[in-house]
Amino acid sequence: MRSIAEMERTAKRLFAYWPGFLDTHRIQLHQIASDKVWIGYRTREGNMHAESTHVEINVIDDVLYILHIEIDRGLRGMGLGSLLYTICEQLARSLGCRQIRQTPSGVTPTGEYRRDYLLRRQWSIDGNEVYKNLTDSGDKA
Repeated sequence: MRSIAEMERTAKRLFAYWPGFLDTHRIQLHQIASDKVWIGYRTREGNMHAESTHVEINVIDDVLYILHIEIDRGLRGMGLGSLLYTICEQLARSLGCRQIRQTPSGVTPTGEYRRDYLLRRQWSIDGNEVYKNLTDSGDKA
């Protein structure tokens, strides 16, 4: 596993693709165990569920788990969810992960269940989780 400092630089470089990204946006990393790192990104301080775009991720060995992903209410319905998932995928690739997993819940602004949204984007299903296998043929950020 890469060093926390290197992972933080990688995360900051990739989240900079988010529209309106500012250096003041909070990117946090915590080494939870030798093979587990928590990564969080948010555009505003305070309550995560308030007007903020935010992502929480665990990287365990070579799998990136999306724990929570949400877009600022004012930016929903503009196709930016796809961009945020792409940023997470590029982060996973950059960190050498072989797979992304999520236990999806809720609906998109169009009323589509998040699970169905991800399945439509070529993710696969495994019980309550959905996953996407990553290969070397994908673009590396």
